[in-house]
Amino acid sequence: MIHTIHASSSADRLLAAVEPLPHAERLRTVARTAHALAATGELAALLDELEDHGRYGRRLAALAAQAGRHTAHLTARLADPDPVVRRYAQRAIRRLPVPDEAVERAVLAAPTAVRGELVGAVLRSGRSDLAERLVTALSRSHGPVAAAPLLPLCSPEFVAVELPAFVHAVDVTAALGHRHPQAVLDAVEPQLAARASRRDAWARHARGLAAAARHRPLRMLDLLERWHGGGLSNPLRDRLADLADADAERTVRLLITVGRSRHDPPLRPAVARRLAAAAPPSLTELAHQGVGHGLEVLRALPPGRRAAFHDAAHADAGRRWAGHADALALLPAADRYVRARAGIDRLRRATDGGDDSADRLIALLPPAEARPRLRRCW
Repeated sequence: MIHTIHASSSADRLLAAVEPLPHAERLRTVARTAHALAATGELAALLDELEDHGRYGRRLAALAAQAGRHTAHLTARLADPDPVVRRYAQRAIRRLPVPDEAVERAVLAAPTAVRGELVGAVLRSGRSDLAERLVTALSRSHGPVAAAPLLPLCSPEFVAVELPAFVHAVDVTAALGHRHPQAVLDAVEPQLAARASRRDAWARHARGLAAAARHRPLRMLDLLERWHGGGLSNPLRDRLADLADADAERTVRLLITVGRSRHDPPLRPAVARRLAAAAPPSLTELAHQGVGHGLEVLRALPPGRRAAFHDAAHADAGRRWAGHADALALLPAADRYVRARAGIDRLRRATDGGDDSADRLIALLPPAEARPRLRRCW
């Protein structure tokens, strides 16, 4: 059953009519009534009357104002002490023509928690002009930390001018890197170029730089090649696939240059697949540098290309064959058997037959051949 209160009803009659209804139907009835009264010009009187009925009445008034699109009522309550009233009012920033100056006054006067809610409402509204106005006002009155969350909504031209003043005080966020990648890279570059601030800048702005790399991979490669700071942060490692798509050879050379510590993970499968498909000239050098990278690339290659890649990557690694048993295990059977036998012979010649490290290579031989050899080793 649909309930609607007639236009002539007072707040008392409305409250009495909705009292026995379930919560959801109560809210729908108030909204329908407000919508009807807005069409006749009687909504403002109802809102005033509801305001005199305590917290419950004020909350219903905010709901009615939202349903009836009564901008003035909601604008006056953007920073209301009641969180429910405030929530209805802040939705109006996105849905109704709430004046920019009214939002600015509310933001500047609100306590920290409420100011954060208002900033979030502005971000959801998509109102770029309002965001730029608030960035200017907040940075002047409360500092860059309070204003920075609004930067992703601002225009590229505005961010390009203002962001350099922010990067020294706040961390560049992923949202800002996605929305304004060029401005982020331009603003952070001076910090990367300065030796004293380079390592700190890579760490502080890692998420923002990684987000920007997704949209400007070649520019990010430029920065990494010039000022990589001795390693790659985890967020930037997450973007290696994007860098490889843009220029596989430069990405491989970068990985070779920064090196790989024992704490760094091997290449992710998505990165290895891209590098394997592109087959840049330096790929075998990367594989030779670290077994972890080589295994991932080898796994990503079609079986028919694996033997040639393995031989090129480990051409001068004869005394370390036992360490490449995992790599040999990825080769097709015929190629694996030949190289495992050669590795066993090399190890035994180097150790006069007394080294048990050949066991892993023996296990790669055909079962009929491996079984008696392993028994002799035991």
